[in-house]
Amino acid sequence: MNIERKEINKKIEQLRKQEEKVSIKFEELKLKEKELDLKESDLKSKEDQIKIKEISIKEKEHNQELKRIEIRKYEKNIYLKQEEQKRKDVDLQVREEEQKLKELRDTRRKKREQKQMQEEINNQKMLEQQKLREWEEDFDKQQKIKEEHERKKEEKLKQIELQQRKLREEDYQNLNDEFSNKLKELDIKITTKN
Repeated sequence: MNIERKEINKKIEQLRKQEEKVSIKFEELKLKEKELDLKESDLKSKEDQIKIKEISIKEKEHNQELKRIEIRKYEKNIYLKQEEQKRKDVDLQVREEEQKLKELRDTRRKKREQKQMQEEINNQKMLEQQKLREWEEDFDKQQKIKEEHERKKEEKLKQIELQQRKLREEDYQNLNDEFSNKLKELDIKITTKN
């Protein structure tokens, strides 16, 4: 965005410089017109002098004619320069319009590209979020399976422990009964002996 702004500022600066050049040329033309006016007034005063000095009128008329031709050439030259300046102005205006159009097209293209890039980024984010959700779901399933497995394992261990306790109790009871029977037998034997 900063690069784009710099380019636009650069182009604006270039256009400003061109505008200053055109303004300078316009001022130069004004100066030349004033110069021409001065020359024309000078010419009139010379014509007045020629009327006063009719003795050398033919030579002066000849000189005057030469000067007129020169002035016509000069006027023609000025006219041509003015026309050329007008053409340049028109050309400059056309180029400025073309530049504006180009900048507008570039701006639109950049906006489109930026929009496409943003859409791609958004799509990528959505895809990553989807993958993350799938991974989380998978992880949750795995955790539930593990938890279930652990629970079953604990249940089995409890059952085994319970069975072992029962067996121990039964063994203890059997031993107790056996011992009790032996004691009775021993007691009977002792009583019989006595």
